[in-house]
Amino acid sequence: MNLDIQLAWCRHWVREQLGLKPSDSIVLLIHDSRGSIPRWSKRHRETIHALTTESRWQFSHPLCVLLSVVEPSGQTAKLQESTLLGIVDEQITVHDASDLCGWIGAASTLFFLDSCHEPKGSGQVTFQECLREVSDQFKKPWNLIPLESPYRASMELDWERLHQARDSQTKKTLGTVGGFNSAVDLLERCLGRTFRQVRQAG
Repeated sequence: MNLDIQLAWCRHWVREQLGLKPSDSIVLLIHDSRGSIPRWSKRHRETIHALTTESRWQFSHPLCVLLSVVEPSGQTAKLQESTLLGIVDEQITVHDASDLCGWIGAASTLFFLDSCHEPKGSGQVTFQECLREVSDQFKKPWNLIPLESPYRASMELDWERLHQARDSQTKKTLGTVGGFNSAVDLLERCLGRTFRQVRQAG
């Protein structure tokens, strides 16, 4: 099936779940919450609040969604809803690569919230690299937000970075993402590998 048709279905699927109009914008903040319940510090909340405030100026009728990637244990993670009350509009968990791709395909713009630093130098691609590759292939604008960095450093945003997709610059070792199913396969492999790393580390 044509990727444009698949992405149109993603937009319909997500907006129907949230009760949105087709013209409404979705600002998607993705956080890797596997292995631990998110604990939002004052700096985290300030950064997320600044991002969502900026987005409300930049997009028409935006809905800010915090999407937490959790382990597939069958249990819903406790996301400390009260600590982000009024900062994001929706807090949702996913543990399935297909659903994660669906949300990426439906989003107007993406923020990858980085609060845990994945191991480098192992020769393996990280979860963030997989997310960036899928977003690039889906032609979705994205920003990487280092939550642990000084507050001002995370707010160096401009119109292009919020609204325009960039060309993929990810290493060829990720494989080719040519359609929705191949994007799901890529994220599934990456999620499976990082799950094992988290459990071994624990």
